[in-house]
Amino acid sequence: MSKAFNEVFEQIGGGEALGRASDALTELGMAVAETLKAGSVTITISMKPNGAGSVLMQAKVTSKIPAAPMLDSVFFVTSGGSLLRDDPRQEKLPLRDMTNVTTMNKGA
Repeated sequence: MSKAFNEVFEQIGGGEALGRASDALTELGMAVAETLKAGSVTITISMKPNGAGSVLMQAKVTSKIPAAPMLDSVFFVTSGGSLLRDDPRQEKLPLRDMTNVTTMNKGA
C-alpha cells in the first residue's frame, strides 16, 4: 500500500513545503475575508530521477493574494500643475488650538 499524499508532502524539504503551504493558506483566507475577492494557493511538486531507484522531490508554493484597495485622496490642481490637499481658492479660517484653555464657567 502506498503512503498517503499528506504523509509524503509533510516530509518534502524537511517539512518546509508544508509550513509554506500552511502559511500561504492562512494569509489567503484572511485576505479573501477582508477584501471579498478571490485568490489562490498553488502547490507544484516536481520529481526527477536520482538513480538506483530513488527520486528527488521538490515543492513550490505560490499564491495570488487579493490586495485591499487603497483609499482615494482628493487633490486640487493649481494653474501651475501643482497638486495640493487644500483648495487654494478657499480662504483659510483663523482657527486656534483650544485644548489647554480653561473655561470661566465650568459648572454651566
